[in-house]
Amino acid sequence: RTPGPFQLEAAIQSAHAQRAWTGRTPWTAIASIYEVLVRHFPSTGARIGHAVALGETGRLDDALAALDGIETARTAAHQPWWVARAWLMRRAGRGAQADAALDVRLS
Repeated sequence: RTPGPFQLEAAIQSAHAQRAWTGRTPWTAIASIYEVLVRHFPSTGARIGHAVALGETGRLDDALAALDGIETARTAAHQPWWVARAWLMRRAGRGAQADAALDVRLS
């Protein structure tokens, strides 16, 4: 009776698929589902996805805070985190910081 991570991930994908019929992606709904996923199953990927969904809703400060809340040990060499950070920085008008995030050399 309680949704697990796979059901929540399927709900996120289903919301993304709505674009095929409506022409729009329901980012607020996606961010809400990610919030539940992260609360119960806080994987690095889910937390990054949540941050990106927040960014898509225009909540850039919340999105960057969500990314910054992920432990550095998990993100230092995690390319998706750096790409998400660059994308959010670019949307926030911080081009130099976006470029710096994309320029990080991962070990």
